[in-house]
Amino acid sequence: MTDEPSKPGVHDSGSNSAFGLQWIFYATALIASGMAVWGSSTILFSVLILIFWATRFATLNTRYENSFALRLLLVLLFLLALLGLSLPQLITSRRSFSRRAHCKNDMRQFVLAMHNYDSSFGQFPEAVKTVNGNPHSWRTTLLPYLEQGSLFDTYDESLPWDADKNMQLTDNWDVATTFRTEDHHDGKTAFKLVVGDGTFFQSNGSRMLDSITDGTANTILLIEDRADPVYWSQPKDIDIEEAIAKLSGLTAKDAVYSYDTTFTTTHYGPNFVCADGSVHSIGFGATPESLHRAFCCADGKMVDIEQLGQPLHVIKYHAVISLIIYIGLILFPIWTYRRHSKKLPATKHIAT
Repeated sequence: MTDEPSKPGVHDSGSNSAFGLQWIFYATALIASGMAVWGSSTILFSVLILIFWATRFATLNTRYENSFALRLLLVLLFLLALLGLSLPQLITSRRSFSRRAHCKNDMRQFVLAMHNYDSSFGQFPEAVKTVNGNPHSWRTTLLPYLEQGSLFDTYDESLPWDADKNMQLTDNWDVATTFRTEDHHDGKTAFKLVVGDGTFFQSNGSRMLDSITDGTANTILLIEDRADPVYWSQPKDIDIEEAIAKLSGLTAKDAVYSYDTTFTTTHYGPNFVCADGSVHSIGFGATPESLHRAFCCADGKMVDIEQLGQPLHVIKYHAVISLIIYIGLILFPIWTYRRHSKKLPATKHIAT
């Protein structure tokens, strides 16, 4: 009995099984590498690639392929995928940017309100004002200068700040929106003055602008402390030593704001505002010495605020490597396709 010659394009069951296992391995690697770059949003595109190549190999014997059109289609698919897969990250980064910008604008308004207060009384407000033996926060003092005059009139300074009448206002964020931060919805705020020896708001110190001999643009007044919020009407801020301990030597895990792109992440620390109203973010190279100079208003040791606020840029090396693998896997079937097509007998192309 003579063996019948095998027909081109027809495989035995062993070959089919091996070919099927190769496709399973290829599909797993393609989807996994894509998810490592863009997450689950890449699954649909990977499935489309798999369908495309499965269709091409299934119709291999027809020999209608056009190599230029094939390459062009792959390039267009990949470019469309890059655009579509980047949209979720662009939206997320935009939200983070908006959150940081909103916070910076609020902090700028606080210092501008202090300047308006200074225009009326010749000095900045006290960090803690005492009325009838009851301490009250600078935040309540500034309410009329933050378009919250009606709230200021309702707040009773003759009572303790945590009296029931005042706490009803403190807990109602629909009334008191000025000091709200996104992370806190219970009447608490992250905005605190830096107080203590050497600061502009030191005890028994002058609160006139001309007492800032180090320059208003070089002196920090207010910081963002999201880790330890206080009630917005609570007469409590942060001491200079505590602020230095919290803000020096920050790492990526201490970032308050992060902006993601496909291959990088940019981290920013807490925001702070200087006496001139300029707002920056604490950088990741801030030292205790540089922070102490920035918090003190008249020690003659000025610091470059811009250098104090350098963000941290982190490259996602795993994403770069995964993208290289993903591109390679998308294009790899071209070599396999050409190798298999060369083994087939030449056929005539059908004119269209």
